[in-house]
Amino acid sequence: MIWNNLKIAFRNLWRNKIYSFINLFGLAIGLAGCIVLSLYVIDEYSYDKHNKNHSRIYRMNTSIKMNEFELTHPTSSPVLAATLIEDFPEVIDACRIVELFEPTVIKSEEKGFTEKNFYWTDPSIIKIFDLQILKGNGEQTLANPYQAIISEKTALKYFGTIDVIGKQVKMEDFGKDQAYTISAVAKDLPYNSHFHFHFLTSFKTSFKNEVTSHYNDGAYTYVLLDKKANGEAFMKKVPGLVKKYIEPALKSIRNMSLKELESNGDYYRMFAMPLADIHLHSTSIYELEKNGDVNNVYIFLFSSILILLIACINFTNLSTAKSAQRAKEIGVRKSLGSTRKRLILQFLSESILLSFVALLVALLLVELMIPVINSLLDKQLGKLYYSTPELILLFLGIAMFTGLFAGSYSAFYLSKFDPAKVLKGELKSGKGKSPLRQSLVSFQFCITIFLFVSTLIAYQQMDFIKQKDLGFDKEDLLIVRNVQSLSAKEAFKEAFLKNSNVVDASLTNNIPGGFYDGFSMWKTTGDDQNPYSTRYTTADFDFAKTMGMKMTVGRYFSKDHSSDKDGLVVNEALVKDMNLSNPVGTVVKTHMGNKTIIGVVKDFHYVSLHMKIGPLVFLHPEGLPQSYLAIKYRKGQKKEVLNLLKYNWSQQASVSPLDYFFMGDQFASLHKNENNTMQLFSIFSILSILITCLGLLGLSSFTTEQRTKEIGIRKVLGASDFSILHMLNKDILKWMLFAIVIASPIAWYIMHNWLEAFAYRTTIEWYIFIISGTTAMILAMATISWQAWLATRKDPVEALRYE
Repeated sequence: MIWNNLKIAFRNLWRNKIYSFINLFGLAIGLAGCIVLSLYVIDEYSYDKHNKNHSRIYRMNTSIKMNEFELTHPTSSPVLAATLIEDFPEVIDACRIVELFEPTVIKSEEKGFTEKNFYWTDPSIIKIFDLQILKGNGEQTLANPYQAIISEKTALKYFGTIDVIGKQVKMEDFGKDQAYTISAVAKDLPYNSHFHFHFLTSFKTSFKNEVTSHYNDGAYTYVLLDKKANGEAFMKKVPGLVKKYIEPALKSIRNMSLKELESNGDYYRMFAMPLADIHLHSTSIYELEKNGDVNNVYIFLFSSILILLIACINFTNLSTAKSAQRAKEIGVRKSLGSTRKRLILQFLSESILLSFVALLVALLLVELMIPVINSLLDKQLGKLYYSTPELILLFLGIAMFTGLFAGSYSAFYLSKFDPAKVLKGELKSGKGKSPLRQSLVSFQFCITIFLFVSTLIAYQQMDFIKQKDLGFDKEDLLIVRNVQSLSAKEAFKEAFLKNSNVVDASLTNNIPGGFYDGFSMWKTTGDDQNPYSTRYTTADFDFAKTMGMKMTVGRYFSKDHSSDKDGLVVNEALVKDMNLSNPVGTVVKTHMGNKTIIGVVKDFHYVSLHMKIGPLVFLHPEGLPQSYLAIKYRKGQKKEVLNLLKYNWSQQASVSPLDYFFMGDQFASLHKNENNTMQLFSIFSILSILITCLGLLGLSSFTTEQRTKEIGIRKVLGASDFSILHMLNKDILKWMLFAIVIASPIAWYIMHNWLEAFAYRTTIEWYIFIISGTTAMILAMATISWQAWLATRKDPVEALRYE
């Protein structure tokens, strides 16, 4: 019986080639989109789950608000690891990771590379993160200073082999080379890990004197719980550490209790986050590596369902529209004794067969789409696609569900026809207006307009970021890393200033978009003795000019004023935070003694637009390190300046690699995830429009065919082509307007919440909805009108002979 059903199903599909092709192609696109987005969602949720201990590993996080300074970060005091083991019986092990604040040069005898993934850590990291040691003894290596574990890939990069035990690398540390002996080689962590290391060395190497204060941060602290421990209960106990360990420090430093701190609207909190949640649920800018966004996962999961739903609606619409053509077949079958159950199985067989054929086409489309998606999102979906045989069960399940879902209504609808009415010609199904078809088409356009509006708003936000005044000029600005390794930094800078293509140059220790360390200040007058938290940086005398920054009041540091050594330049956010009415000349207390504010620089974005501009202090450059050179060059002289850079670097550096980037690219990278998400969302919005238009093409073709005789009569009676087009289009136009009214507020609400993730964001303009609705209507009307226009061009005589 099954084989007979499949044969009949194949014959019916072959007999109606155009409609079968539209259904097949629409379902294939829907399935391909659904599969690709499903791969993305599965990949995002797979992070850190390769670790056999992942369900028992938690990371400690800190959330602070002090005055206008507000930050949640994934670090805590280095002493916290020992405290957790001592205070919590369920914690059986803990490890700390401290990273390089800025990339630095690491050299072997013959090669040098700029590295960021160099970490100081504890021997327990091997057990907690289930590291696989290929050569040497990992735990012994991390128990001794100036020894290192190197990853397999890094060993090959530096030495061309993993047999590197006993070899040395040197790390540049403020102009000095510190040697590290490689004592172990570890297998590379999988790509779907929230961090990756190139080198691991002993925590003792960096922290010779153990930190004792809990009122500190800088270490990423991970704990491993006992197998019998209750993770939820542990997470509830962690906030209690603040009362026990942070409050005494607060009383000592700020002379206030936690209750007094919170009465001012401030807070200090600690919480634990499961390892598997870090990639999608942590939004800190100080992550070891850039994370994903759970909101994007929800958006893509929702989009995959919507795209498949549009394809299923096409199938249902065309099936019900063609019901009149199959009515006699159903009547004959029923009169010959066929049961309704048998007919339902027949129609479901057709839809499932079509769905599985569509799956084969979809898998071919997926092969073409995966490289594009990998490139856009910096993913490795191909590995997941080819190395997980279980996914075929998911794909088959999606195809089966699609076949059942898409074919179920038509199967139950067609099988209930009364054979007597059918054979007498009394049944008119498929002709005239169908509330179901009109409702489904309207629902399709709700989805399409929602995706269209969402895409335009995302584009608008990305354009807002590109066009926003950042407080400095990021264009034509070249940044050179690792200048601390040069023997004569000032001479290196002067070599550029002598060139006519260079406008300005400045040595600095930080650049916008990079890491800025913390700093505390106190007022020296009045009753306010509370410390004010800020970030700080140091740069030479030409920094403000090179970066195109503006001074609000006062001035920037100058070589002509020796008193500037005891001065500070601050931003507007700090002035507001400290409530300074006349900031220039104000004396503040710092850990380096009293300092006088000599100028206020206009606020500039030194972090991404996800965060508000916080307080920032510029320290006088004398005696402080500078690891970057910022070069402002004349417009159109990029190639010439790069050639100059390569020449100048070769004159001073030997093994140290040249590492540079452009400020515009650096700032764009801060929002790379959002930009890539927007592009991917655009692709699937276009796919949804394509599927919808395919369905409309099939539906309008069938509707026009059904009304051929009516069109002929109207033309004989003198109807114009325009009136016939209006007759055929007016109903769909009404339902499209209804779709716009329904979809627009839904899209506004969802995208408004998406924009909340940005501290600086665009406003959702009314014309976005007009553009989206109008574009969708034009595409739909063009699709329908094409078939209607072809019908109006037929000779009325031929039309009246039809049927």
